[in-house]
Amino acid sequence: MKSIRRQNLEAELEKVRADVTRLEEEIAKVLEAEQHEEVEHLEEYFDAVETRFRGLRAFWQSLFEKPGA
Repeated sequence: MKSIRRQNLEAELEKVRADVTRLEEEIAKVLEAEQHEEVEHLEEYFDAVETRFRGLRAFWQSLFEKPGA
């Protein structure tokens, strides 16, 4: 037969395990949100690079256009 102390400790252990599981799930959600935010920043950066590249390409092409064409 289990002692009262042992039962209390096992119950407390189950609570701690449940808390750890909850915290792990919370960490996973935070990591996912951070990853989405980083992807957004990357998309913004790529858009800026693409815009600059288009401007550079247009400038480069204008250098080689024949006058009066």
